[in-house]
Amino acid sequence: MPSIEKVIEAIKASDAIEVQPTGAYAANLLGLSTQIPMIIELYTNGPKKTIGIGKQVIILKPTTPKNMIGAGTKAGLILHALRQIGKDNITVEMIEQIKSQIEEKDIKHIKKQIQFAPMWIAKIMRSLINEK
Repeated sequence: MPSIEKVIEAIKASDAIEVQPTGAYAANLLGLSTQIPMIIELYTNGPKKTIGIGKQVIILKPTTPKNMIGAGTKAGLILHALRQIGKDNITVEMIEQIKSQIEEKDIKHIKKQIQFAPMWIAKIMRSLINEK
């Protein structure tokens, strides 16, 4: 059976769409959660679609252009993972986990994403790239 990532890449290619992992899946991809969700939700600029893969389900949810700004970037993943975890549940360890994964190429995307993030997430994102 192909991996979820390979299935998602195949969907993106065949439907010519962008996708943005959200919720628990975004948190899992960043290593902020060890739980692998049975239902994987992805925002998309394409049509709504539900795909079953064994016991897992991939749900493509159409969304606004604002939610797709960081699609395919670490910045988008960070935004949606933090939103899932919630302001009151973010720990210093989680911030350090995210920070350890940021590469030079991610900084430009994070700076762009900050403009569209809720204030509490923007503050965290600035701290990730050592910007005030």
